Formats: sequence, structure tokens, C-alpha cells
Amino acid sequence: MLKIILNSPYNFNTSSELLTIPIGMAYIKSYCEVNFDCDIKIVPFLDAPVLDREQPDIVGISCYAATFDRAKHLARLCRSRGARVVVGGAQITTLPHLITTDMDVGVQGEGEQVFLELLKCYHNGWRGADLAAIPGLVYRNADGHLVLNKPAPPLKNLDALPIPDLLDNNPGTDLLCLMSSRGCPYQCTFCATGWHNSVHWLSPEKVVETIEFHLQRYPRIRRVKFWDDLFTIKTKRVARIVELIEARGLNRRLSFFICTRADHIHADLLALLKRMNCTHVSMGLESGCDRTLQYVNKKCSVETNRRAVELLSSHGFDSESSFIVGFPHESEQDIQTTYDFIRSIPINKIQVFLPIPYPGTRLWNYAVGRGLVSEDMRWEKLDLIATMSDPQLVLTDFVVLSEHLSREALHRWLLKFRRLRKWKTFKFALLLLWKDPHVIFQRLKREVAFFLKRQRGKNTNGT
Repeated sequence: MLKIILNSPYNFNTSSELLTIPIGMAYIKSYCEVNFDCDIKIVPFLDAPVLDREQPDIVGISCYAATFDRAKHLARLCRSRGARVVVGGAQITTLPHLITTDMDVGVQGEGEQVFLELLKCYHNGWRGADLAAIPGLVYRNADGHLVLNKPAPPLKNLDALPIPDLLDNNPGTDLLCLMSSRGCPYQCTFCATGWHNSVHWLSPEKVVETIEFHLQRYPRIRRVKFWDDLFTIKTKRVARIVELIEARGLNRRLSFFICTRADHIHADLLALLKRMNCTHVSMGLESGCDRTLQYVNKKCSVETNRRAVELLSSHGFDSESSFIVGFPHESEQDIQTTYDFIRSIPINKIQVFLPIPYPGTRLWNYAVGRGLVSEDMRWEKLDLIATMSDPQLVLTDFVVLSEHLSREALHRWLLKFRRLRKWKTFKFALLLLWKDPHVIFQRLKREVAFFLKRQRGKNTNGT
């Protein structure tokens, strides 16, 4: 029986909110174990002791731009232990030619079927003829030349996938994170989801079946977070999910968290979300400046954003949003406008980032043209979370796109936004402590777990 480890590396200055099990890997694990004789483990942290203990035949690594350097390090480590290495995720999907000699193959796009086909031909030694027959692969042939196979078609029937264990035998958690759809139809300038704009869904019946599957195994679950890029693309689909949740009484047992867009918020949708006991709505508002919203192709106005937040507040929803400041064109006044907008709206939580030029986006092409990024760069400089958690990083070599503000000016703004963020978070925490203190205690548990993992990672890397 093949022994396989799957890992999604993270950088150690990132957020505890990224500690949840990688949903894509969970689907790969369940799909392959149902269709092939193999033993797959998803490990949250991969190092030499883990490899020596598990002795896997294959290690699958999923990475995005900011974790690509970490993925390259892990690939070398795995090859030194004799394991074959498969790498996938957004970075390999957008820049497949960057696979290293320590990476046997790369997977572009969705991984379930591609990874299964790799397992089936493993004992043949992954010969060129075998690999050439698998859509979605990138690899180097015997002469060292890069081979990019034709793209793998998207998995249109997601219902055919077996339900994965999204909590991976973690009975202590009260939070279930899942995705009911893949992809997003919008084309924002900064977003790396653009490669996955073929939107496809689990059926409403499969969504509810997935929730009930986990409730039977993990009775402590109290909250369900939909990590879809956009849960509300189809109002009729949302209505059907709500009907099924009500019919099974899940709205009396669970609360729900969804992600949407400001221009999707309307009274009929909010009535549906109330029926399913959705308490928390997240939106990427991005800016309080219309000029910036046009620049990023958001297809929303400041007034639309304001109206959405006010509607959510008036209907009793907790709201959260992300904002981005420091786009190339933005002036000091544009950022001040966003700051004033955030202060003026009744939003509970905010996150404020610098724009990150991810590969595959128009911002990447812009940054390449200015010589700010390259394919041999230190990829941790594209860590979205880094400057929010440590604004000091903007003063060093972190990628800055602004044409008008100095690093020192951006640093001052990040500190100012961080103070505003902490104030809103503090008020929201007090509200939660009154409404549902259990949520606060669960968050503290995750913070402690993350701190311990981060210390282990830093010690392993000698930092």
C-alpha cells in the first residue's frame, strides 16, 4: 500500500486563521482512498522528524506564491529521504515552469483526478509515456526539458466526489469550514482566483449532506463557515440550501458564516440568511474610494458598499470586510478617504492589506514591468498577511506598488489602520463575550495552538 503525506506549508509570520485543514487536500485524500489502495495523511507541519517517522512513498505539497520558497525547501527535504514529490496549488497553476529538479511533477488546476492517475502509474516509475497521458501535469522529461500537458477539464460534477473528513479527526473543534462551490466569475485586478473562473457547485442536497456527515462524527460543531469565494452567486441556490437546512433543523443547532459581495446584498437575500441562522457576513469591499474601485475592476461603488454594510447592520448581522491600500495610483488623500469611510460605517471587523502582485493577475504584469518582482524573487515578499501583522516589514524589501507614497508613509498608514482594526476587534470581542463567550474561548484555543506550531517552525528553520 502506498503511503502518502499531503502538506500545505505556511510562513511563520502569518495568521492563526489559516490553521484550518486545507479543504482541497481533504478532497484529494478522500477521492484517492476510495478509488485506490493507499494510506494518505494530511500533516499540518512537515519537517525531517515527520518524514523519518512516516517514511512516505509520495509527498504532495500545495503552495501559493508566498509559500513557494517553503515548498522548495520541503521538496529538497523529501527527496533527500527518497520520497517522490508532487506539487500543486496556485503557484504551479500560474507559473508551472518554476517546478524545481526536486519536484517530480506539478499539477495545474484541480487535483483529485490528476493525483489519482499519478498513483495508478506510480509502480511504473512515472515514465514519460505514463505522465504524458495525464492531463494537467507539468514535468521534466529524461532530457530535462519542460513538458506541459494539456489542461485537465474542471470537475463539473462535484457531487460525485466522496465527502471528505474536513476536520481530520479533530474532535475538539466547534468550527466546520467547507466550500460549496469552486471559482468566481469576477475578474478583479488583484485576485489570484482568475485562473479558476469556471464556477461549479455542489448541489444544495450535497452541501447539507456534507454538514450532516460531520455533525454525526463531531457533535461539538456549532458553527459552519462557507469558504466559497462567493456563496451568493445564485439566490435560488441559496434559497434551496436554506430550505434543506430548515427542514433538518440545522438552523436551530448551528450558526453560519458566508462570504459575498456588496452588490449581492438585498433584503430578500438577508431574509434567507436569517432563516438559515447566518450570523456573520464577510465582504471584500477593498476601498472607500471610487477611483480605486474602478482601478481594481470591482464593479461596485462606494455607495453600494456603504448601503450593504448598513443593511447588514440594520438586520442584525455581524459584518467583516477586507480593504487594500497602496495601489500604484493612490494618493495620500485616496487612502485617507478609505480610512474615513471605514470609520463612518457600522462594520464589526476589518482587515487592511497592501496590494499583492500575485502571479496570474494584472497586478503581477504591472509589477514585472516596473521590475518590482521576478520569477527568481524571494517569494515570502508576497505574503498578504505579513504587513498587517507586522507593518515594520514595509520599511524593508517587501514589495510596494505605490507610485506616490514612500515606504515610511505607507508604514504610518498601516499603523493607523492597525489601531482602527484593533479597536473594532476589541469592541466586537466584547459583543461576542456577551452574546456567545464560547466563540471567544475557541478562538483563544486556536491562538495557543498556532503559537506552539509557529515556535516549532521557527526553531526548525533556525530563526
